Amino acid sequence: MTERIDPDDQLAMDEVLIEDSEAEEALEERLRARLALAPLKRAYKEAHEAAKFAVLRHAGEIADGGSVRIGRFRVSKRLVKGRSVAFETEERTQLSFATLEERSGDEPPEQKVARFRGAPKKAHAIVDADGRATGYQVN
Repeated sequence: MTERIDPDDQLAMDEVLIEDSEAEEALEERLRARLALAPLKRAYKEAHEAAKFAVLRHAGEIADGGSVRIGRFRVSKRLVKGRSVAFETEERTQLSFATLEERSGDEPPEQKVARFRGAPKKAHAIVDADGRATGYQVN
């Protein structure tokens, strides 16, 4: 378990501390949102992979450029040809954010939260009377 670092601890000789409560609260809100989103992203990725695996069994039944219906879903198939991609980027400034507890080599905070705080591992769609998803419930 990672030790808790106090925000007032000096971590490096050349460290500069900016005292800005608005910026600090914005960073805290960003972290809360990221941690809340992690289980939902994980649940969506798992559901997407399961659906893709289930539909791939029928790939031979779908003509290239064609589509079929499975329940209320239209599944289309198209060939995406390989290509060579090259591009240039321009100089820019990039900001990165990390909590004081995050160090290189540590596991991402989403995983720590899921493991130690009992964060939910599954999200279920909330469906209205017409069968449309209106949101997600995390269990």
